[in-house]
Amino acid sequence: MASHGIKDLIDTLKKTEGENVWIYISHDLYGNQSLKCAFQLLNNEKHLGFLIGSQEIYIEKDRICNIGIEGELIYFADEIMCIKIRKL
Repeated sequence: MASHGIKDLIDTLKKTEGENVWIYISHDLYGNQSLKCAFQLLNNEKHLGFLIGSQEIYIEKDRICNIGIEGELIYFADEIMCIKIRKL
């Protein structure tokens, strides 16, 4: 499996932005959630994530420790939360 960096992740998320996708969020404190939607990419100096309506869901860039791009699945995680996006 190829190793992916933050730039690869951002490029892939930009290509997926606005498409209908499944988003899975797993958080050690808040549990698991999933939703089917189109998202707007949230990418600034400090955060990487997405906007759904007015709700921001993100991970601080300097805390991301796991990145994966595997076919229709994109994921990134820190120590307590994992965000997975599956293209439809």
